[in-house]
Amino acid sequence: MLQAKPAIPACRRARTPGELRACFAGLRSDESLRAALSFVPVPTDVFVSTWARCGTTWTQQIVHGLRTGGDMGFSSISVVVPWLESAVDMGLDPNAPQVAAPRAFKTHLREGTLPKGGRRLAVVRDPADVLVSYYHFLEGWLFEPGSISLDAFTREVFLAGAGGEGGYYGWLVSWLPQLGAPDTLFHAYEDYHDDLPGCVQRIARFMDCDGDDGVLDVVIRQASMAFMRTHRAQFDDRTFRVARAAAMGLPNEVPTSILRAGRRGDGAAALSPALNALLEQRWAEVVAPRTGLRRWADVCQIIHESWGTLP
Repeated sequence: MLQAKPAIPACRRARTPGELRACFAGLRSDESLRAALSFVPVPTDVFVSTWARCGTTWTQQIVHGLRTGGDMGFSSISVVVPWLESAVDMGLDPNAPQVAAPRAFKTHLREGTLPKGGRRLAVVRDPADVLVSYYHFLEGWLFEPGSISLDAFTREVFLAGAGGEGGYYGWLVSWLPQLGAPDTLFHAYEDYHDDLPGCVQRIARFMDCDGDDGVLDVVIRQASMAFMRTHRAQFDDRTFRVARAAAMGLPNEVPTSILRAGRRGDGAAALSPALNALLEQRWAEVVAPRTGLRRWADVCQIIHESWGTLP
C-alpha cells in the first residue's frame, strides 16, 4: 500500500537530514511507480540494475553503445535508456519501442520488486565508496552545501535507509542471491576500472550484441571516464531533475552533471574510524547473515567466480 508522504520544504534545498528525507518522498509520483511495478518485460529487455552511485550511468552508456554501434546522437542517456520507475514522470512510455533493440532500462528496484523477465545487469560497489559518492552527489542538488555533515548524513540518511529500497544494504542483499542466475550478470564497480574492455565484451555476449572488434573498440572508448566527461551534458540527467524539482520542493536550477571522480577505494579514507566501524557493523548485521559474505572482498571474489558459468 502506498503511504502518505511527508511534507516537503518549498522551493529550497534541504538543510537538515529530516528535510532531506522528505525530499526523497517526491523523487517519483505514485503513478510512475505503479507503471514500473506493473511493467511486463519481453525476454530481450535489458535492465541496468543498480543502487545509486554504483555505476548506473557508466553501464547505461555501455549498453546503449553496444546496441547502436556507438551512437551518441542523444540529448540525454536517461531518455534513450530510461529510468523505469520514473519514465512516466519524464513523459516516456516504458512500453514503447526504443531507438534501438534490445530495449534497455535503468532501475534501482530490489530484486523481487523488479518485474520478472528480460535480462539484468547488476552492478554493485563497496559501501564506503557508495556512501561518499552519494553524499557529494546530493550535496548542492537536494541539500545545501555544507548544511549536513558527512557524519549526520551517514547516521541519519544512508544507514537509516533513505534513498529507497531499504537503503543500499537492503538493496544489496536482495540482489546477491542472484549470482549465477542465467538471467543476471554481475559486475563490481571496481571491475570497470580494472578491465573495462573485458567488462564490455562480457556484457556484449550477455546481451547477444557481439559485434566486430571495431564496434567493441568504439564502445570501450566511449565508455571511458575521459570521453564521458567530455560529453558530460549528455549524462547530466537534466530531464529527470527538472521534471521532479517542484515535487521535491527544489529550485528549478539543477547541477550540470552527475559524473564525479569515478574513482574507487577512496570511501574508507574519507570516513572517520567511527563511521567506518558503523559500516562494518551494518554489514555484519545485514549482509553477512543473509549471504554468508563477511566483507566486500568476498563479494568481488564470488562475482568473478560467477563469470566462469557464462556461455
